[in-house]
Amino acid sequence: MRRYETIYILRPDLPEEEIESLSQRFTKVITDHGGKVLNEDRWGVRTLAYIVKKQRKGYYVLLDFVAESDALAELERTFKMIENVIRFFSMLKETDVDLEALEELLKEKQKKPSRPVTDEKAPSEEPAEAQPEPQAAEGGEEEAQPEESAADEHEETEPVEQGV
Repeated sequence: MRRYETIYILRPDLPEEEIESLSQRFTKVITDHGGKVLNEDRWGVRTLAYIVKKQRKGYYVLLDFVAESDALAELERTFKMIENVIRFFSMLKETDVDLEALEELLKEKQKKPSRPVTDEKAPSEEPAEAQPEPQAAEGGEEEAQPEESAADEHEETEPVEQGV
């Protein structure tokens, strides 16, 4: 079996019931061909990079599944038949996948928290070396800083001409 990742984009104005029924239909295509859906991640409505089928936005869904190549071919054929699917893209992630080992790995990932909870401060939260802040002079006036003249700036940026 092979592991695939497919992103499909639906019309943004579809009701939630229609999105759910399409999702179940696509999952059924995969399972009917001996595959298994590992994860379905709904990203929601997002702006498209360019107008596709007169739509500026689309409802994105990511499918991560394991199946044979004929299941992918049938899934893509189904995408083409449904008018509510704006675009889709499938990518092969792995070949020769051991489904049982992959399921165990995914279960372990779900059990472990993505970020350990501790009372210690993260390294980015620790204050950097204390640097003295510039203080205003008495009376609320700031000290005058020497400024470069416009002529100095012009001389530095202009290339030097060489005689011929």
